[in-house]
Amino acid sequence: QTGVLDNAQGLAEQAQTLAEVFRQEGYETWAVVSVPHLGPEVSGLAQGFDSYVAPLDRDHDLADSLPRLEKRLNEPQTQNRFIWLHLFDVHAPYDPPAPWAASTERGDEPPLEPGAVPTWNLTAPSAAFLRSQYQGEVSYLDAALGELLARPDLARAQIAFTADHGESLGNHSIWWDHQG
Repeated sequence: QTGVLDNAQGLAEQAQTLAEVFRQEGYETWAVVSVPHLGPEVSGLAQGFDSYVAPLDRDHDLADSLPRLEKRLNEPQTQNRFIWLHLFDVHAPYDPPAPWAASTERGDEPPLEPGAVPTWNLTAPSAAFLRSQYQGEVSYLDAALGELLARPDLARAQIAFTADHGESLGNHSIWWDHQG
């Protein structure tokens, strides 16, 4: 019905979006997305949004995306708002900021098996280190979203969280990816 089967196919124009429904009901509709393939030209997902901010050249992380949303949130509110914030941080290369970053000390963890060495971190000391980095990304987002949701102007907001996948951290011999 939507026409979307992968990241390279855009939304069919006849598909009705949640943003269109909210806008018809008088809401301001904004989106801040963090990856170029969700940009309006590729995804078609800007359908129904009054404002749709997407990167053009590279993936953005929370430090790029959240200030764009907060700038809008700080504007005087004249009507109800429907907001979509898309975050992409918990994807390789798993590089959370301090204090969420893992120690590079290996301890007694064995080195990575040859098939488990990620192309984006050829010097990773162990699988435990990379799993800790992944957990650090999750904890970093959790803390930042907690601060965002503590804003007084969002106290009565309706909030929905979704996710499209998790990473494979060695399960079924799939390492550091979400394919398959």
